[in-house]
Amino acid sequence: MRTHPELGRKSQALTLIPALLLTLTTAYALEWQSIGPEGGYFVGAVTDASDTDHVIAIEHNRKMSLESTDGGASWTEGGEIAEPYYLYDFSAFDHNRMYAVGYYRCHRTTDAGQSWQASSFPAGQGYVYTVCAHPTNASVVYAAGFKFITTTNRSLAFFKSIDGGQSWAASSFLDLPYIYVYDMAVSRSNPDHIYVSGSKKVGGIRYGAMFKSTDGGASWTDIMSAIDTNASRYMYSVAIDPTDHNRVYAGGSYFYRSTDAGSSWTQVRSMNARCIGIDPQNPQNLSAGSYSTVYTSTNYGLDWTIRSGAIDGYIDAIEVAAADPSTLFISGKGGLRKSVDAGATWANAHNGINNTVVPALAVAPTMQSRIYAESEEIGVYASDDCGGSWVEKTYFVSCGDVGELAVHPEDPDIALALEGSG
Repeated sequence: MRTHPELGRKSQALTLIPALLLTLTTAYALEWQSIGPEGGYFVGAVTDASDTDHVIAIEHNRKMSLESTDGGASWTEGGEIAEPYYLYDFSAFDHNRMYAVGYYRCHRTTDAGQSWQASSFPAGQGYVYTVCAHPTNASVVYAAGFKFITTTNRSLAFFKSIDGGQSWAASSFLDLPYIYVYDMAVSRSNPDHIYVSGSKKVGGIRYGAMFKSTDGGASWTDIMSAIDTNASRYMYSVAIDPTDHNRVYAGGSYFYRSTDAGSSWTQVRSMNARCIGIDPQNPQNLSAGSYSTVYTSTNYGLDWTIRSGAIDGYIDAIEVAAADPSTLFISGKGGLRKSVDAGATWANAHNGINNTVVPALAVAPTMQSRIYAESEEIGVYASDDCGGSWVEKTYFVSCGDVGELAVHPEDPDIALALEGSG
């Protein structure tokens, strides 16, 4: 699941710099070298089902795949994804066959991200925001979004490919005001069951939306009234137990669970779950990503433990390693992070990747080698050697990124930061 652009992309007064760049001059040439800080915006990651250390990650800013064979300690660049707009979502059949979508196009790889091919969704049939590979059939993949009917009304747009994403058929359903789509899930035990989560307007007020199909996407029903009828409770994420299609989970302003295939739901707790991960070996173990926090459950989502220190900013995706489900990867604008103890502790997994967005930068007037830089949704970093190495400072913001940095004219250890809302 990915944050929808109309839910609040930050506007920046400054030009956003994808990592700091150091000029290297010679007598004949001018070159640029990235000097960090490390990190970037990751759309998601997938692990090899037989090797937890083999990880493929999709990087948003440069729109490319990265490969690690040592569990994220180091990375090599894979193929570029030629998408002129945002990459909104990512799904994998396995670590070799993956899909990434933008507004109008699907990008697919069958060689673990070394090369990517693009296909277009049918013209005029809607905008795509989420993609989901069929859990058992490598040739089938689904995508969903919305199609404009009038200036206010939109229909659920559903797309299906039966040739691995090379071509697509489109259909539309449920003419409703201001539909947005955020996430999709297909049941492994009963693939005809598909859910799409999102939001809609009723009487000019935003509500959550949950759409369900029991015939592989041929028809759809809005089942949100069975979950929650309160305003402003968007449905950001949805997931299905891989062993039991009756057990379904949904995340939004609250976390919800169903044991009867979505006919009825129980509100578990306030959580704002943006994404949900399920242990494929022991599906009673769940993980859910929120703002800067991961929640874990060992009893099918009935009770939860808060795992802090995960990431700064929203967590957009969780990957539970099939070969070792105690290994989790989380991704978002705050970078790529890894846990090897089921979420109890976290460490950076984006080592060596210098592709963060830098909204603010300052150099100390009395110490030219001292640089302060804000790494978007990660934190403020400082370098004492002109960017040769960086140290992450204690983060202090509460409502967005730092929009401007300044250093004391006489003391390089005193820095001022202007926090902006986002």
